[in-house]
Amino acid sequence: MNRLTHERCSGIKPGYWSPQRKEILIDRLGQYEDTGLTPAEILELKSRHRELLKAAEESR
Repeated sequence: MNRLTHERCSGIKPGYWSPQRKEILIDRLGQYEDTGLTPAEILELKSRHRELLKAAEESR
C-alpha cells in the first residue's frame, strides 16, 4: 500500500492538499474505519498471516 502521508521527525508533514487529494485521503480513512480494526489489530493480523504463510511453505 502506498502511504498518503509522510512522517518526519517532528510528526506528519503538514502542507497544502488539493481538493482531489483530500478526497483520496478521506476515502482511504473511510476504508480503514470500515474494517472496524485498530492499528494494533491489523499488525497482529499481518503477523499471524506471515506465520501461516511460513508454516505452509515449510509443509511443502
